[in-house]
Amino acid sequence: MSKQSIADLAYNILEENHYPMHYRKITEEIMKIKEIKAEHPHHDVNALMGVDQRFVKYKRGIWGLLKWKYREANLPYTLTSYCLRNGTIYLTTYLKPYFALSRDDRPVEVMFIDSDGEEIKAIIDYHQKLISGFKEWYQKKGLKVNDTILIGLIDKTKRIYFIIAEKESRFDTEKDIGDTIYQILQEEEKPLSYLQIYTRVIKEEPAHQGLFEGYIQNILSNDTRFVKMQKDLWGLFEWLDETEQLYLNLFTADNFNDFQHSLKKCFEFLGYNTQWFADLPNKLLLAKAALDYKSYSLIVTGLPKNYNINMVHSLDWSGMKKAKEMVNADSVILFSEKFYLKELIDRASEEAVQLYELSILDYLIKEHQQVPFSSYFAGIKTKKCFYGD
Repeated sequence: MSKQSIADLAYNILEENHYPMHYRKITEEIMKIKEIKAEHPHHDVNALMGVDQRFVKYKRGIWGLLKWKYREANLPYTLTSYCLRNGTIYLTTYLKPYFALSRDDRPVEVMFIDSDGEEIKAIIDYHQKLISGFKEWYQKKGLKVNDTILIGLIDKTKRIYFIIAEKESRFDTEKDIGDTIYQILQEEEKPLSYLQIYTRVIKEEPAHQGLFEGYIQNILSNDTRFVKMQKDLWGLFEWLDETEQLYLNLFTADNFNDFQHSLKKCFEFLGYNTQWFADLPNKLLLAKAALDYKSYSLIVTGLPKNYNINMVHSLDWSGMKKAKEMVNADSVILFSEKFYLKELIDRASEEAVQLYELSILDYLIKEHQQVPFSSYFAGIKTKKCFYGD
């Protein structure tokens, strides 16, 4: 049986679940691990969570973790040297409505709780427009000038707020929210809108724009586990078939090396034999399609969609020419989403490098999925597509 306390077990269960739970369900999970010697175990679990500051009640009988509350933070505050020296927060215009607790402006005592459940007793002085009592907490967290803290409301009636250092939460926040979104989509088994995902992540309907809206948008856009399926509908990358994954990896590559490796996988999918030119400083791909009577050789390179003039200059133009001569290749081909720089178009024309938009490769991949190319068919299709009728 577990030697952990009941409260610690409840904490672990909620953390693994990523979502608030009813105390009876939490009790059921605890009793799978540890015996609770009580006539009504669920009442004991409910009471223990009620006195442990790591937990917060979302609704009647529904418990979550206090550290989840920072997802609802909408009050950022940047620390000054005065704040750090005196352990204060200045009661700014945008903070004041959240701390309007005194009708006659007498000092009021409030409680702040951090993500570890530590209590910080603070005093609001409305005449000086200061909230004081944070000096030890600032020191303990190693906060410096211009660091940001996040403040949010837990219970205005009880005058309880939460506080967290932004730098302390940033990595864990992104990882935690990313894992939560992944779990939500796995459970739903269908794409969800941004609003549906946002609501599920912060555990309630978004009545205001929280600080972590930016985190969620950033995660959906940049975490490779997620993909926009339709307008404002997000799903899992793993739901895509192989051809969709191939093209999406190529289309979303944001640097030269990733783009080249994605190109290699696309040509391998189409039945080409591929290899890198080892004796050239920049990656150039040799793609061969063997026919019964002839083999076609292509020198392949490309630019990610965010390319600029410096990336155009850094292309190994002389290496392309050298590689073509080394293997007597039929063509040198450069792929990108669009070709919008005149200097790139002119240079490619001078060097006899053919420019092809990614839509052509997308077409070939989709055709290959419908009717798999034999080596011979791959060669014919490639020749027709790259050289024209």
